[in-house]
Amino acid sequence: MKTFVSFLFVLLALCGDGLLVQAQTVRARVISNRSGKGLRNIPVSNGDTVVLSGRKGYVELPVGVEKVLFAIPPSDLQPASIQSAMLPQQGFIQTSNDAQDFILPLEKTKVESDFRFAAIGDVQVDDAQQLQYAAQTLSSEIQDRPLIDFALFMGDLVNDDPLLLDDFSQLMQQLPYPAWAVFGNHDRTIAENQSRTSDYKQHFLTPTYAFNRSKAHFIVINNVYPKGKFGYEGLYDAQQLRFVEQSLRFVDADRLIVLAQHIPLLHTRNKEAMIELLEGRNVLVLSGHTHTLLRHLHPVKKGRIQELVVGAVSGSWWTGEKDVFGIPAALMSCGSPRNYMEISVQDTAYTITYKGVGLDPGRQMDLWIAGADSTDRHVPDLDSIAPGTVLANVYAGFSETVVWMQVDQQEPIRMQHVPRVAPLVARIAAFNKDDVYPTKHSRRLPLRSRPSPHIWQAKLPQDLSSGWHLIRIKAKDAYGFSADQTTRVFVP
Repeated sequence: MKTFVSFLFVLLALCGDGLLVQAQTVRARVISNRSGKGLRNIPVSNGDTVVLSGRKGYVELPVGVEKVLFAIPPSDLQPASIQSAMLPQQGFIQTSNDAQDFILPLEKTKVESDFRFAAIGDVQVDDAQQLQYAAQTLSSEIQDRPLIDFALFMGDLVNDDPLLLDDFSQLMQQLPYPAWAVFGNHDRTIAENQSRTSDYKQHFLTPTYAFNRSKAHFIVINNVYPKGKFGYEGLYDAQQLRFVEQSLRFVDADRLIVLAQHIPLLHTRNKEAMIELLEGRNVLVLSGHTHTLLRHLHPVKKGRIQELVVGAVSGSWWTGEKDVFGIPAALMSCGSPRNYMEISVQDTAYTITYKGVGLDPGRQMDLWIAGADSTDRHVPDLDSIAPGTVLANVYAGFSETVVWMQVDQQEPIRMQHVPRVAPLVARIAAFNKDDVYPTKHSRRLPLRSRPSPHIWQAKLPQDLSSGWHLIRIKAKDAYGFSADQTTRVFVP
């Protein structure tokens, strides 16, 4: 049955930013959908405080102007679909006219120790045409991905047009598995006397929530903090930090914590406050926003926390040369094609896999060999590279990824991680400068010639004979990533 997860919430009013001002206390009850009996010890929150349901399932919490309450049930208890199969209203519903009583029915569900989800960054559609791009590429692809158990959209669903949120949410509803969303800066409402999240909440109900899947606890946070009249910055307010702190009180110490937010932790002004809350936990941070693929390790007292900036489905904002199907290439500045990430969780461990939109799942990198393409003689950043040099853009790699190159059956050569502009980016930037691109009906790809964080370099052996040779690239690190890809090169 097709489902769309509406975030375990009900709103009694869709206004405000959820701050607990002019708060009133409301009563809710968590029950078994089958028996109607109250369920105790279920975490319930108003987006600030988290408490456990008590005897007979009752709980009381203050709510602000928007009156939001939601539950964070364990994996084997999930909210029952109480609105429709396509758009289940999974949360508290009003059960009396006094506006004080709410009920959340939960039902038993099967728990799998292993699962796989898609982390989907910045689809960022700007108009009906780009909605169609998303439908033709991303939606048609993940609709048929049998290994995905749910999707997590990492913010910037639209590009400054809140009216498109309705169409986008309907597109998400077509998926054959649950879909969750993160609030992004381009999803904001830019209007006088309105909350920046008001349009978003009409479709997704709240930008702050949590849920459990097997032994993983997911916390979704809105770290797009208003700045000035219409500006923003990456920041956690006191309410969000309190929610994370209290949510973690009810999560076993050995569980995997997945923190999902739009602006990277790396670029969040008070990131130290969040890192302190996550200290001592097994944590993966997911973010979007930058339209690049990036991995970063944040130091903590014991070890490091990995952050994965997941790239963008829109790539460089749906620009660049169109293919035969009319879809812009939209290569990102790090040299990665448009993508999303697939994350496989095994118990409390995880692995990460790059998935290029429309590309074979085995495509984890591209190789460039100096001298192989005569066009590159006229491309700055490439024209001076010695012949026989191999550059590997390992899309999901980072500085601690170890990359080896093996030619035929010779001894593998360890490649060097280098701060270099990705070859494909250098080539397109040169074509832009020479007015080769954009061609008619395409939009200029706004690439910057800046170093990519995932380029490795090595030299082909000098004694290669004339003819075909097999090149195999292996990449691996201690933070959940590995890749293995082969190609052939012809030596004249």
